[in-house]
Amino acid sequence: MLNELTAKDIPALATLIAEAGLPAADISSAQWLVLLGQYEDEILVASGGIERTGDDLLLRSLVTHPRWRGRGLAGSIVNQLHRRTAASGQCETWLLTETAADYFGRHGYAAVSRDSAPAGIRASTQFSGLCPASATLMCRRGNSVASEVCTNYTSGVEPR
Repeated sequence: MLNELTAKDIPALATLIAEAGLPAADISSAQWLVLLGQYEDEILVASGGIERTGDDLLLRSLVTHPRWRGRGLAGSIVNQLHRRTAASGQCETWLLTETAADYFGRHGYAAVSRDSAPAGIRASTQFSGLCPASATLMCRRGNSVASEVCTNYTSGVEPR
């Protein structure tokens, strides 16, 4: 079951992200719109979040522990994040990736020129320093689940 992560989960999140080789330096200072994760036996095994960067949204820190890959955890997290994005009224979500462009393409993201990044994304620590210039910038415009969003858009997520 996916859980809303809170400040007390940040150390476990930082460990999971660092072990995956992803940038974790700014995890505790990120302005999370939503941060989700799944624990198994008190160990965080998957996470992902949407960071608000000015007026823009950045999907980041999507990671699954190697022993838990292939079980659909990342896809569940991405789908729930898209529902939350739609519920917030945002029409675009951005991300940077070095290795998962094909994966995110299957979730509606398209590679775009780094020059097309809006000001909030350009100002993010991910764009401006943590991710290398070789990272692919991707954008998901519109939200195919927007019509499915209802008052209880948190269905499937438990508070931790």
